[in-house]
Amino acid sequence: MAHTTEIMVNGILTQVTEFDHSAQDIDDAVDALNGAKTPQEALANLGAGVRPSRIVNGGFKENQRGKNSYTGAWNYCFDGWVLSSNMTIEKSGNGDIVVSNTSASENGYLIQRIESPLFDVVSTFSVVTNEGVFCATGNMNSVSHDGFSESTSFGSVSVEWDSSWQYVSIGLRAGQSITFPTSKGVVAKFEDGLNQTLAYQKSDGTLEPIPQPDSKPGQILAECQRYIYSPFYGAFPTAPIGTVFVSNQTTGFVVVKTPVLMRTKPVFSGDPSKLWIVKSNGGGAQRPSALSVMGMSGCGVFLSVTASFEDGGQYIMYSEDISNPSDFLLSAEL
Repeated sequence: MAHTTEIMVNGILTQVTEFDHSAQDIDDAVDALNGAKTPQEALANLGAGVRPSRIVNGGFKENQRGKNSYTGAWNYCFDGWVLSSNMTIEKSGNGDIVVSNTSASENGYLIQRIESPLFDVVSTFSVVTNEGVFCATGNMNSVSHDGFSESTSFGSVSVEWDSSWQYVSIGLRAGQSITFPTSKGVVAKFEDGLNQTLAYQKSDGTLEPIPQPDSKPGQILAECQRYIYSPFYGAFPTAPIGTVFVSNQTTGFVVVKTPVLMRTKPVFSGDPSKLWIVKSNGGGAQRPSALSVMGMSGCGVFLSVTASFEDGGQYIMYSEDISNPSDFLLSAEL
């Protein structure tokens, strides 16, 4: 800090600025930050909290569909992320994520839609690959919906708008492949502000992640479960689903409790034949032929179950042969 004082110089009253800290004080402050040369490095050295991200699963840790690799057809893959045609994404042996464009002529994209669009303020979308940190910074206009983009060695990073949603996009040119070092931490972030707070480059050229405020495993999973939930994710046989209340000889109802309030009424997808229904006294084991979502109240999703029931009976639905979390998915994705 500094302040202004008045002194006499050759009989003339003159204002001068005096600094409250000496050059040595400033040097000592820099040393206390371990010689940080960038704002990002200073944050990391301080262990300071940084701005939260507006996207979920920026480290690709949550994967409730349960596959180690996906082929794109504008479909969801790792929680929150959509993969375009001609694209593949897979988890390598060390936990890093490899994304490839298999087309010889077309661009490919990995995108995530934003539930609460960010307009008329400066924002930054940044990604970390094995080649470095790549950022796009700009201001999306709420009227024209003009986005912003930055070219990269592999393609582009951008924030864009389609007919309904704002989304962040990682574009790969034909034949390109990139690796996200997810074994080190979060690799994609969309945040308010001019500068990225995701990672910095050390003096030896290696990338170092900055501690993120929303990177605890339980917190990441809870954020993802707002959009998609599988009771089979992380489950072990035998996995209970819920009590089935009988309506008539072919229809029953079950309430599935979700860990968090889902974004909206979800849709069921999966394989009902992976489930068992058994009477509460242990008899009459059978497989349901169909499941569908009827409604939602708080953290309870109400499903209709098609099977053969006895009037007035009470049944339990469970699985004892879990093969994949995608066998039972409730999706409220964007």
